[in-house]
Amino acid sequence: MAEFKMHFMEDPVLSDAANSLDLLHKRRYEEKLRSIQSPDPYLMPKSMFFDPLSSPCLPDICYADIYNYLVHTKSTYSHENMKNFKSLEAYKYFVAGWVKQVLVHENSAGIYLVLGKTKGVMFEDLAGVWEVALSDGVHRIVFVHGYATGKRIVYVDGKEVLKRVWMFVLAGKETFKMGKLDSQGTIIIKDNGLACEYTLEINGKSLKNIQNREEVMNNWLLDLDIKDARVVLASMSADLAGVWEVALSDGVHRIAFEHGTTTGKRVIHVDGKEVLRRDWMFKLVGKETFVVGKLDTKATINIDAVSGFAYEYTLEINGKSLKKYMENRAKVTSTWLLNLDGTDSRVVLEKDTMDIWCNGQKIETAGEFVEDGTETHFTLGEHNCCVKAVSSGKRRDGLIHTLLVDGAEIAECTE
Repeated sequence: MAEFKMHFMEDPVLSDAANSLDLLHKRRYEEKLRSIQSPDPYLMPKSMFFDPLSSPCLPDICYADIYNYLVHTKSTYSHENMKNFKSLEAYKYFVAGWVKQVLVHENSAGIYLVLGKTKGVMFEDLAGVWEVALSDGVHRIVFVHGYATGKRIVYVDGKEVLKRVWMFVLAGKETFKMGKLDSQGTIIIKDNGLACEYTLEINGKSLKNIQNREEVMNNWLLDLDIKDARVVLASMSADLAGVWEVALSDGVHRIAFEHGTTTGKRVIHVDGKEVLRRDWMFKLVGKETFVVGKLDTKATINIDAVSGFAYEYTLEINGKSLKKYMENRAKVTSTWLLNLDGTDSRVVLEKDTMDIWCNGQKIETAGEFVEDGTETHFTLGEHNCCVKAVSSGKRRDGLIHTLLVDGAEIAECTE
């Protein structure tokens, strides 16, 4: 191979890709090359580049650098589209998995050139990227839509699962399967004239255009399997990172966590009330601890990096994962759901203390020993209630607790 000459000319020699640009963007590209005193990096041999992971050279980027770039750096884009383009366009491509290799070259001026190699897909056709974490793992969905040709391609975890070419109608929907449980995904395409709007649905529930957090918690999220404390992520949407339901003695509490992966912002809501807020966190991973319910039960949200810019969020209650906590709670409490005089009631017995809760309130009780065990009496409105505890006859099973309301037995429920 002939030696590559690093001399710099007033009018730099451009690669075919640069020559294919329109006049405005071509001039801007040439100005960048002059400012860094470099030839077109796409004409430089690969041997002049190295992997930044094998030989670290690039400085760490902190939030001050991001702020200076987004706010103070001069841009060719207007204020109106700066946020949509300058801050998110390249990020969306990277998160989508199109960047497969990053190489670095240091020129004679001490300036580092970063060259990214991508998969063979036209970036302008990238329509949407979402991440959905179901019980079998976190799945990344990428949708490519050719506005001129109508082409539609769906990728799940980097694998092409659907492809259509030359669709004559832009609007429509595409349905596919994802995950080991074959959860149904549907991408809805709405033609707005000059642009298209894309919405992802999982099992018929939308992951976009959500009106408020209460709608998230009360509707679609609770229909998904989140028992293992994984959460649903809606990329390119709000900063909502996770929603969990935690059943305690004083009621079922909803915990919502917001995580801004650009600013590091962390916000926790319990039952719709903000209980913790941190802005501009320089470290994206970590944990946040807070209390839930009237008994100030300790809760912790752990933030862990999965890969690249993807994060996994897990909830712990009293130092145990949500799944283990609920399994242990099933052993030390009994719960009954019933309707009295048109009002739904949730009665919880704490077996270790024999405390009884109803709809978040601790109930006054009176206990007594009887021939075959114990009885704990209390009232709900005009109704006489009693929790009977009798021996199961088996050491492993211990006592059996039964709720009687006006003499009628109520079936225990599993939460």
